[in-house]
Amino acid sequence: FTALFAPDGVLAVTAVGDPDTVVSERSGASLSQILDRIARFDRTEHRVGGWTFAVADDGTATGRVEGEAHHHSTTEDGAEDWILSIMYVDRYVRTPDGWRFARRTVQVREARTVRADPDATDAPTCVWWAIRVKPSTDGTVPITHCSPRYSARTRASP
Repeated sequence: FTALFAPDGVLAVTAVGDPDTVVSERSGASLSQILDRIARFDRTEHRVGGWTFAVADDGTATGRVEGEAHHHSTTEDGAEDWILSIMYVDRYVRTPDGWRFARRTVQVREARTVRADPDATDAPTCVWWAIRVKPSTDGTVPITHCSPRYSARTRASP
């Protein structure tokens, strides 16, 4: 997960419904704590689409990706799905190892919790992150698909 970010890359999360108020910001080694935080869920899935990107000549790019993040858990009241409607607002930088996040801001538009299928929580916890762009004017594709998968169930509990 942390390898998707530039060495000084930042992951920020905004308040629900307030894209201008950052409530969490992590960079460097603290990025790995994100996986520990989501390990409390039985599984997560981030469905993304509606992405747009612009590549600059200086080795940077910007992008926006719409998404819906599902966080499945089992509580005393049964299975729940905490659903976040989100917009990733990204700045990318080209590094010797390829394109990386310089900054990813997760704008949380809406949050709600719904009852979920109790059998759905048997799947492992996984997170998908993807970076894609359309070919630039010279025909190259500067940011390639990148989707590492992590399973919190295979790691020791914090």
